[in-house]
Amino acid sequence: MFGEFFNHQLKRVIALTCLLGGSLLHADAPLHLPETLFPELEGILQQMENESPEMLIQRAKVQAAEADEHSRLSKKYPQIYLNLQMMNRSEFRSSSPTYQNTTQPFGVGRLEQELYHWGALDAWRDIGKFRKSIEDNNYNETYRLLTLRVRSLYLRLLFAREQVSYYRAEANRLQKALGTSEQRADSGRITVDQLENERLGAEEADIALSRALDETDMLEEDLRLATGWTGPINGVESGLITQLSALEIAESAMADDIIASSAPPSVDYLNKQAELGIEEADYTRIRSKNLPLIDFVIEAYQDQIATEGQDNVDRTVVAAYIRVNWHIFDGFETQWQKIQSKAKQRALEKQAEHIAAKDKLEVERLQRNRTLLERDIRLWSRRVALSENQLQRVVSEREKNTATDNDVMNTRNQLLADQLTLVSYRLDLFGNSTELLSLFGRDPYGAPKQSLDQSVEDVYDENFFW
Repeated sequence: MFGEFFNHQLKRVIALTCLLGGSLLHADAPLHLPETLFPELEGILQQMENESPEMLIQRAKVQAAEADEHSRLSKKYPQIYLNLQMMNRSEFRSSSPTYQNTTQPFGVGRLEQELYHWGALDAWRDIGKFRKSIEDNNYNETYRLLTLRVRSLYLRLLFAREQVSYYRAEANRLQKALGTSEQRADSGRITVDQLENERLGAEEADIALSRALDETDMLEEDLRLATGWTGPINGVESGLITQLSALEIAESAMADDIIASSAPPSVDYLNKQAELGIEEADYTRIRSKNLPLIDFVIEAYQDQIATEGQDNVDRTVVAAYIRVNWHIFDGFETQWQKIQSKAKQRALEKQAEHIAAKDKLEVERLQRNRTLLERDIRLWSRRVALSENQLQRVVSEREKNTATDNDVMNTRNQLLADQLTLVSYRLDLFGNSTELLSLFGRDPYGAPKQSLDQSVEDVYDENFFW
């Protein structure tokens, strides 16, 4: 409920500014996104990638996925094992009437290389690649959505400050009017009820000012929390509405250029395709469990062997061989896992198709809504022009004493209401343009600037590995 109140008052301030500042101006030079007009916003967005908690969380997830991807490559390399032990052994020999206790060392070194596992080794590696691609997509999408959110917070903060200025002036005006009304009440020129009505109006204005101040503080705190920004947020000293109006017009023209093109696949669709790839690779891994697995082994060990009537003799053995492991029957566990994997694949395929249809519908919704907003803007631009002409006519009639001050006030209020509606539609079209540009990948600030190729080894200090 408060959000609706804030939006209503916000648009009222915009309309008042337009009324006082004149007609909305078109940009003389091509503009683009808010960063073009507000350089400090570009600095905030640049720091956002390094300081935003959401970006830091996603970056850590990317690094974890990268580490998982590298760890899965280990199965492609030889595995080396070493086992050393000391054995105490009691032996009974026919040549001796007593047991003989011997302590002997025993060591085994083994090198194993997996040769052929029916695609399971590549599947294990591919799972890591798909998971890494998902986290990369999530990182880019987090940045894109956070960029849109930060822009909105920044502009709302600037508008909220305009609102504070308006409410402060309104509260001061009503407070002065209340002082005058109290004097008139003392002289009996107004009733007690009329004075109470003036007091209520002044109190309402004071509450509205306090609410606007609180909203401004919350917007600034939200913006700083989202970006990690600690510097000042100055905004602009004047001309905010004119600049934003020019920005909306230029951005709308850019958005119109992409309407006929096809939107790229969404991150949700790409991630669902990657999940399908993971499940297909996992099916390959499951299937190999009941097939013969071929490994190459080199083994070397040293021990002692007993000889009849003699001391134990040291023996060193080096062997190289091909090992075949075949788990022929596991109680149908693998069979049911294969059925489960196939069912998951079908579900993921259907989910991907559903997401693609929803993405297409969302773009169509934005485009249809855009067409209606453009019609609304053309309509209300004509209404504003009509109201301006009517105001000029009424002012002229007032100079001739054929119209009253009340007529002038009513006409001004009608012009204010029409301008309020026009600005409201322009703001809606601005949001539509920004979202379309971002969805179609035409937002130069909507993609991370830093590379994610940094090695994960740079993330941790040397003590981490121990």
